This record gives sequence, structure tokens and C-alpha cells, in this order.
Amino acid sequence: MRIVCSPIPCTALLGLALVAGCGASPPPARDLTGPNPVTGQFASLARCTSTAPPACPGVSCADNAAGKAGPDGKTVNLAACGTLDLVFTGGTILSCPDQPLDGVKSCPSADLRFYLGVLAGLTRVEASGDGQRYVIIGFIARKAELPPGTEKGCGPNWPEVDMPDTTTPTLSLGACNSLSEARFLRLSRDSGNPGALTVDAVEALTFKPAGS
Repeated sequence: MRIVCSPIPCTALLGLALVAGCGASPPPARDLTGPNPVTGQFASLARCTSTAPPACPGVSCADNAAGKAGPDGKTVNLAACGTLDLVFTGGTILSCPDQPLDGVKSCPSADLRFYLGVLAGLTRVEASGDGQRYVIIGFIARKAELPPGTEKGCGPNWPEVDMPDTTTPTLSLGACNSLSEARFLRLSRDSGNPGALTVDAVEALTFKPAGS
């Protein structure tokens, strides 16, 4: 069984265990015109979909994961938050092609870095350019907790191969799906898997500021 990241069948499914039947679909190589993408851009708006109004500060406070210059140790727990929606204002996250048309790779191998307090359970990560239509860009979990048959591009990357840092995984917009750019992210946990992430901050590694 192989994990699908196609936008049509996957985003309509509610259970992660049902996501199966085809493989990853990376985007074609494309030019990154204009200035090189910049790093150090963090999600600036956040919202939890929990039924109870989130208390700030607190484990269900979405603001703990947004509006900062970087991770500060304050996290939001996905078990308390429900689904965490994040918005990058002031520009666009770009998908860096693995093989740019000019043959020169001028951006990082990953597009997003997640700063976590705790890595637990299984989390689905979706992205959108317009905040309406979301596609799966990957999963965050320890290798043993990923859905069976998950394509390599749909799982998290770690800073080091031999001794992975389980609190700063990265994902790419285009490794698992054919999304070329995004401004909105959505993190949702698999309720059938015990445990949940706590999220401190999310950084765009390939960010194009508006007007550049």
C-alpha cells in the first residue's frame, strides 16, 4: 500500500488510515524568478478549531505558534487545539524545485521548518494558496508511526540522518504533492493515534515577500 498525496481524493477523506492507493506527485521543475527566497519568516496568524474558546496563555492558545520572530518555548498542543490553522502574511511560501531550469539550486531543500515542543502521535500537514482548497504536503511523526507505505517525500525530514533532532522536522511543498506556493497551513492530528504534537513556531524557508 502506498500513501497518496493527490489533492482530489485525499483532502476529502477524514481518516488518515483511509489515505491509500497511489503515490507522491512532485511538481515539474520551474524557474524561481526575481530575488532568491528568504528565510526567517514565521507564521503570523493562527487559529484553533477546538470547541472551547482557547485560553491564552495555555495549551490550547493558537497564538503560541504564531506572530513571533522565532521559537520561544511557548507551544500549542494539538490535542487541546483541535486543528491548527496558520497564515503567512506579507508574502508567499515557494516550492523550491529539486532540478531548477537553470541548473542552479538557489534555495533550501525544504520549504518549511516546524519547531516542536513534543513530537508525538501522527499529524497531517496541508497547505493552500487561497485558504479554501488544501492539499496534503506530508505527515509529521516518528518513522514507526507514519501510515504504512508512506512515500519518502510525504514524511518528515530531519536535520541529521544519524542522530535526528525530533523537534525541528522539515517538509517541502512539492515533494509529496504538486503545490508550487502557499500562504496557509493546516495541522490536524490523527485521533486514532495516541499522543499529539505541541507546536512552538513554523518557519518558511523559501519565502518571497510581497512586492519582491
